[in-house]
Amino acid sequence: MRRRAEVLFGLGLLAAVVVLVSAIGRRRELAVEADRRRTTFLTGPFGARGLAEALERLGLEVERFRRPLRQAPVALAGDPGALFAILDPSRQYSAADARLLAQLSADPDSGGDLLLAGRGLAPVMACFGYGIEDRGSDSVEILVRGRAEGRAQLWAHAVLAATTDTVVTDTGEVAAGLPEVCAVPPLARADTLLVTRTGRLVAVRLARADLDRKVILVADGLLFSNRVLRTTAAGPLVLGLFAGRYHRVVFDERSHGFTAGGSLARAALEWSF
Repeated sequence: MRRRAEVLFGLGLLAAVVVLVSAIGRRRELAVEADRRRTTFLTGPFGARGLAEALERLGLEVERFRRPLRQAPVALAGDPGALFAILDPSRQYSAADARLLAQLSADPDSGGDLLLAGRGLAPVMACFGYGIEDRGSDSVEILVRGRAEGRAQLWAHAVLAATTDTVVTDTGEVAAGLPEVCAVPPLARADTLLVTRTGRLVAVRLARADLDRKVILVADGLLFSNRVLRTTAAGPLVLGLFAGRYHRVVFDERSHGFTAGGSLARAALEWSF
């Protein structure tokens, strides 16, 4: 009887451990699914890992940048075929960040183009002559040419609007005595990439006139999420921003809380509390 009791106790303990491990695993899965960061580390509906993996399958080199933004020129130095992409940063970018990225785009030795997506990058986009209008719950419908469906319905919660300012200050205004953040560069052209059904601008590719450099602005970073790429016909449009144009894409992950020594599991658990 004693041996039988010991066996039953052992089985019960094992079952408890299995349940505990399963609960922890499920909690982590739920944290990842609920995580809304547009990071290439996440496989949940709002993450962008699907984009990174698709680019790798297309032969592009994908790098996750987890160092301070001021070190971005080092990551891109001497590589004009690289693209530095920031997708829906989890924090609002500051005037200092905008100045760094404006300098990065203007530096002929830094190499690489920029892709800026999401409302958190509004101060940076101002340095290239565009503002963001938040549509909130009153989102606007956009149509994308698909492969089989012909057209796929999407929703943008923000749109781009061209500005007339040539100088951007810390307050976003042009006035004497205010510190200058950046000067809007001269543009050779602006190619419309995506518009709403009513003609509002969602994505544009800017070509600088002073050097061979491009800047892609996208109002709503949700376009790059796993869910949108998987459930709509937006895939060809999104992949076309990268494939055939660049051989390396550097995704900024520090803006989502990932540092050089961080891990996805730890970050997901911290995000869930």
